Amino acid sequence: VGVEDPEEKLHKLARDVIKTLNPLSQNKQTEFTPHITIARLHGRCDALKEYVEKYRNTTFGTFDVTNFHLIRSKLTRQGPIYYKIHSF
Repeated sequence: VGVEDPEEKLHKLARDVIKTLNPLSQNKQTEFTPHITIARLHGRCDALKEYVEKYRNTTFGTFDVTNFHLIRSKLTRQGPIYYKIHSF
């Protein structure tokens, strides 16, 4: 899902987080793209791809974000387990 960031506040936040965590991280991601993940799929899912393409240019609504959570994910054979570390 797309995210508008006209004042680039999310970009600044991402730079600060990456800069702070980079010494601890094995992931050397350097470019940030603001987004919201609505699903993670394994394998083919043509019906969902068709649905997303059909509504690609549709706006379903907007909202302001007033807080966010730092989440740790632990990958297991049964799927990821998420732990909320801190709320901001």
